[in-house]
This record gives sequence, structure tokens and C-alpha cells, in this order.
Amino acid sequence: MTPYLIFSDIDGTLVDDQQQASKKTVTTIKRLLDAGHQFYLATGRMYASAQLLAAQLDSRVKIIASNGSIYDSTNQIVQHTLGAQSLSALAPIIFEQQLAAFFFTQRQVIYTQSLPDYFKASDRNRIASANPDDYMAVTNASELLQYAPKIINGIIIEDQDPVKLLTAKRAITALPSLTVSSSNPNNIELIPKHVSKATAIQHIQQQAHVPNSHTIAFGDGLNDLPMLKTVAKGVAMGNALPTVKQQTPYQTTDNLHDGVADFLQNFFSEAF
Repeated sequence: MTPYLIFSDIDGTLVDDQQQASKKTVTTIKRLLDAGHQFYLATGRMYASAQLLAAQLDSRVKIIASNGSIYDSTNQIVQHTLGAQSLSALAPIIFEQQLAAFFFTQRQVIYTQSLPDYFKASDRNRIASANPDDYMAVTNASELLQYAPKIINGIIIEDQDPVKLLTAKRAITALPSLTVSSSNPNNIELIPKHVSKATAIQHIQQQAHVPNSHTIAFGDGLNDLPMLKTVAKGVAMGNALPTVKQQTPYQTTDNLHDGVADFLQNFFSEAF
């Protein structure tokens, strides 16, 4: 059997609301890896955060992180950066509107404002690092630009003022050097132009010599749509946004009821 490439978003897809993958999910992934298929986490989280979950699942699990800005390829890590030009254009919007923005290197979190206590666990997990020294506060554009060579992507989170977030999103979307998306209605995802989970998948397909017909992806958010529409078998979670479900050819149960594992066990029934 020709091996498959399998890609799964993390938050709202592979893990539950406590950020845990079920035993059934872990067993399913291991069985498919044993059968010769490849499994990738495809997430908006930074690379180091995705590594923590990958290690819990199986050492063979690979990573697409930062919404496609950094990913595992054949014997190397491919990485894109936002760049000084994009950060210079973003800085006035972020600092003048006092937005809670978080920028990510492979292992560091550069932030403009602390994340309030009321934010939900999935938001906190997006900016999580196991090492307190990995957090760097910046208060102006000059400080932010010091990290420009290393910053891969960013996220703005605003949970109490949707008008403020929408105003910022309109201004940022007009910037020519960025790709803007959202994994949830309360955020703005910031990634380099012409970069997405979908572009990372296309490169991995080429390097692995696996056709699109043998590619499966799972997701629930708007930032998952490009990859769900690119692969032959895009699967929307039961808890996915209505827009995602409407544009995705397949659906499964939600993330609290082993949606990823159920679909894969049915699809690869001979392995189970």
C-alpha cells in the first residue's frame, strides 16, 4: 500500500479541552506509523510547543508549526521569518492600539502585553513555553525589531473588544508582506506572505514523493482551511466552524469524542 501523509491540527482537533490526546488517539497514531504512514502535527503553535506534544505521541511524529512558517522536511527544518519590513509596519498598529501581540521564534515568545487571566486554556497554550527565560517583553518598535532575524510568526489575541480586533485586522490585512488568518474569532494570525499550512504540506509531498491523493488533513479553524482544501481528503472536525465544514469534503466527530482517531480507524480499517 502506498504510504499516506496525515496532517492534524492540535487545538480543537487532536487534543481535548485539557490539551490532552486520548489513549485511543495515541494508539491510532502509533499503529499508522508502524504501518509505514507519516503523521504530522500541523499547528499555529510555535515549534517548541508542538515538540512537547509530538514527544508524548511518538518520536516519529513530525511537525508543521507556526501555521506553516517552520516545518520538518527531509533531514532538515525549513523556516521562514516575518522580516523587519513586516514588523516595522505592524508595530504602529500594535503599540498605538495597545494590542496583546505575541511573536515566536523557534523557542522564544516575544510579547507586548501579558495575557490576562481570563483567557481560555487554548489561547494560553498557544503562547506556552516550558522555560520562563524564553519570554521577552517589548514595549516599542525598536525593541521588537531587535528580534526580527528570528521571528517566525505572531498572533494578536483580543477577547473583550471585537471592534478593536476587527479594526486592527483590517489595517493588518492591507499590509502587502503578510498573510493574515484566524484560528479563532478572538485572534489574528500573522505569518509571512505566501506561507500557510497548505504550502508546507505541498513541499513535504514533493520531498516525500507522496501524491496528493494519499494525503489526509484534519482541522477545525479558519487557519486550517487552506490545507483542508488543498489535500485530497480534508476532514473537518464536528466542532469546526460552520464555514470550515461548508468548504471541506469530509467530516468526523468532535475533538472530545476522538474525531481524528475514529476517521483514521475507519479509513485504515485493515490496520485495526
